[in-house]
Amino acid sequence: MRNNEKGMTLLELMLTVTILIAIVSVMPLLMNAAVKSTGVDLQHQEAQLFFRLFCKEVREASQITIVGDKVELLKTDGARVLYERYGSSIRRRVNGTGHEVVLQDIRRVKVNLLGKKVTIEVELQNGESEQRMVFQIADEA
Repeated sequence: MRNNEKGMTLLELMLTVTILIAIVSVMPLLMNAAVKSTGVDLQHQEAQLFFRLFCKEVREASQITIVGDKVELLKTDGARVLYERYGSSIRRRVNGTGHEVVLQDIRRVKVNLLGKKVTIEVELQNGESEQRMVFQIADEA
């Protein structure tokens, strides 16, 4: 008599599920190790995005006013954009409304204006200090 083997037995199914669970449970550990090994610092990337936005708006501003760590930009379309420290973050407000956090987890921010040159320095919580210098390009209104 010949035994016809069609399908899977319960034992084979349980073995397959056990192997699958073992692989899935190890995946988060492997992913975490991969992210750490690449040296990706999310705060540094966030700071780079903030500086790109800030520099773009300074270049497009027709008038710049700095009081302490607050920077007010009058854009050519009449909008007033305010960058200010808000706790351990920097927020952006347009025409006195809104609350857009553009950079978080900072220790300190320092802004200087000399003619049409704006220098901004931000110290991050991880101890790194980032600094940018940008020139106003738009003509004053």
